[in-house]
Amino acid sequence: MESISRQVPQIGGLEEQVYALYRQRAQKMVQRRRQDVRDQNDEFSPFAGKGALGDEYRTRRAAEREGRRTRRRREREKRGDSNHHDGMSTDDEESQSEIQLMQSELGVCVCVFS
Repeated sequence: MESISRQVPQIGGLEEQVYALYRQRAQKMVQRRRQDVRDQNDEFSPFAGKGALGDEYRTRRAAEREGRRTRRRREREKRGDSNHHDGMSTDDEESQSEIQLMQSELGVCVCVFS
């Protein structure tokens, strides 16, 4: 019984670390989506200011966004999913390096407890 009592705080701490990792991941997705919306608004707004540095970043983000859309569309075509409406899919795609980083951080949490 004492062993369990000693492990409860550890488990709680590890659980909080895992929640923090998932919370950070969700916040990154929300921030990226907000920036995508701002970029698209600026792209179509007649009042949007154009700066050389901003254009470079905006162009890169637009290319990344379009790449994610293309990958999702190809996946739907492979599955034969004909029940899709443009603009209704989510963009929660992560790069392979982001996925590996998340898995390694989760692995550290699990290894600490083992």
